[in-house]
Amino acid sequence: RSIQQLSLLIVDELHLLGGEDGPIMEVLISRMRYMTSMLPKNNQSSDDKQPQPQKLRMVGLSASLANAKEVGEWMGISSSKSTKALFNFSPKVRPIPLEIYIQSFDVHSFSGRLLAMGKPVFHAVLRHATEGGSGAGTSVNGGGGEKVKKPVIIFVPSRRQAQLTAIDLMTYADHLDDDSQKSLF
Repeated sequence: RSIQQLSLLIVDELHLLGGEDGPIMEVLISRMRYMTSMLPKNNQSSDDKQPQPQKLRMVGLSASLANAKEVGEWMGISSSKSTKALFNFSPKVRPIPLEIYIQSFDVHSFSGRLLAMGKPVFHAVLRHATEGGSGAGTSVNGGGGEKVKKPVIIFVPSRRQAQLTAIDLMTYADHLDDDSQKSLF
């Protein structure tokens, strides 16, 4: 009965629908849609003392989705122009512009490629982690004279590789002469 009183379902990380936990999310969303479709309509008189079931509102949040419209339709979101219910924001409306930099490595073995990426990734972070993509030896100042740092995300194929890459980056950073560049790590 308490599920009938639910009026808002927020589903975060919708981009994980195709991943390992995707089937769980699919079942949850589908079951919630089914359960709310089975609820009686609100045509009872206001004299009834029983709480009336409410229509469920779903909010889905995600990182970028290539098929946002299809996912929205599957969730039962109306795509008519009169009732705008699906909001898919382009990268241009981000408060901080997103820069994408892809570094590829021409090493055929998987383990060799992961070993070869440490130093080039370190130099790429130095290059891209300061305002304006300045090089390693360039000092960039914000309005107050401090060095402006930008966040950097490095994608690697596994949790273990993330740990190894972080250790590599910190090791390379220890050998820097400039303390302001060490603070990037």
